[in-house]
Amino acid sequence: MNQSALTAYQSNQAIGVAPVMTVAYLYDKIIESLQQAAKCCENGDISGRWSHNKRAADILAQLATALDLVNGGEIAGNLERLYKYMLLRLMDVDMKNDPAAAREVIELCEPLRKSWHTLARQMDQQAEQQQA
Repeated sequence: MNQSALTAYQSNQAIGVAPVMTVAYLYDKIIESLQQAAKCCENGDISGRWSHNKRAADILAQLATALDLVNGGEIAGNLERLYKYMLLRLMDVDMKNDPAAAREVIELCEPLRKSWHTLARQMDQQAEQQQA
C-alpha cells in the first residue's frame, strides 16, 4: 500500500467510514440472503430457505444488539422496534414457508441500506476533501 493510500485509509478509519460501510454491507447481506430465502420458499428448498433466512435473522439480531439505546435517542428506539418486527416476520418465512414475509423485510431494509450507503459515500468524499 503506498503512503497516500495508507494515509487515506487511516483518515477514513479515524472518522468512521469503515464502520458506516460495514453497516451498509450488512444491509446488503440481509437483502441478498432474503432474496435467496424467498426463491428457496418458491422452489421447495427447505434447507436453503432455512440457511438464508437464518443468516438474515442473525445479522438483524446483531444490528439490534449494537444499538445504543441510552445515547441513540428516538432513532435507536425506533430501529429496535423495527428490528424486532422484522425478526418476527422472518419467523413466518420458516414456519409458514412464506416468501412474502421475506419480501416485506427486504422492503423495510431497502431504505435503510440506501441511507447507510449514502452516508458512507458522503463520509468518504469528506475524507478525500480533507486529504486534498
